[in-house]
Amino acid sequence: LYGPTGFSYYRHVAKMVRAGQAVTYDRRRHPDLPEDYFAAAAEIRTPVLLTTGTANRVFTDSNQVCYERLEAVAPGRHELEIFDGYGHQDVFMGRYVARDVFPRMVDFLKRQAG
Repeated sequence: LYGPTGFSYYRHVAKMVRAGQAVTYDRRRHPDLPEDYFAAAAEIRTPVLLTTGTANRVFTDSNQVCYERLEAVAPGRHELEIFDGYGHQDVFMGRYVARDVFPRMVDFLKRQAG
């Protein structure tokens, strides 16, 4: 399910940490992506469900911050679900995702589909 990750992932994360915001990694390789992701967020009409867990020690509050910033730019298009006791990848492959997480994701998709 989760294969190897190239070093460009870590370089991209480091670049965003240094910038203090979500920015593109390499404009030459991805010229269609905006330099500042949040500046272009208002143009995106796709609803987004952000998920995280209270035991996420990898990106502790990144999805909460992302949710708040996206909502400031384009209110009402985003939802945040924080699952008690879930860690970073647990929301996708944790022991009880079928019971705790997936129903919430399915509900979100059904509501967006109308």
